[in-house]
Amino acid sequence: MAYDDVIKKEDVEFYVNTYAKIKMGEDIQITLYMKNTSSEPRHVTAHLTAKASYYTGTPAAKIGELEQDVTIEPNGEGFVEVKYTPKEYLDKLVEQSIVKLFVMAHVDTTKQVYVGEHSFRLVSPDLVLKGPSEMTMYEQSKVTVEFTNPLDVKLMDAVFRIEGPGLQTPKTIPYPSIGPKKTVTLVEPMTPRRAGKRTIVASFTSDKLQQVTGEMEVVVKKE
Repeated sequence: MAYDDVIKKEDVEFYVNTYAKIKMGEDIQITLYMKNTSSEPRHVTAHLTAKASYYTGTPAAKIGELEQDVTIEPNGEGFVEVKYTPKEYLDKLVEQSIVKLFVMAHVDTTKQVYVGEHSFRLVSPDLVLKGPSEMTMYEQSKVTVEFTNPLDVKLMDAVFRIEGPGLQTPKTIPYPSIGPKKTVTLVEPMTPRRAGKRTIVASFTSDKLQQVTGEMEVVVKKE
């Protein structure tokens, strides 16, 4: 069999859409698109497996898998779609909330095989910081930190951390639990000790959400 004959049998094109920027608490939806470029029908068996993943690329717990047969008409298109709800994936995520998709597809007639890996990170919510854009040295000002739980489940063991070099020493604020879709607002007094542009940084962690951050800049003026 000539090399050209083998290449010609690669007549099904594959493309994975992982719907980038999926927010934490939303459904994960993944679609494998297939295009038959030949003049004959093609029967494809597709196997999709989704796993939580460490930032190193090492897979963690399996979120779910699906095997499906699809017949694609000549010069036609087909697809396989999987969807995972927060209830199915939340307890399986590890740090940085990365999901890795493993795809294997086999075309029966031509024996064409497609193998692919696709990783994406779920987008964490932001902390919203509000306060004056200007402060004066040794005069107290107040900054609010607002967080809304995007999930339909209660967050436990929550901890806020706030720091602003030249404004105040780092502070840790435990918050035992935050109900589903609930908003928490913290009011933090700050007394600047140094002039110039300063950055206030806040972070939030809990049993089901990590690496939630927010920041704001202020200008501190001398008395």
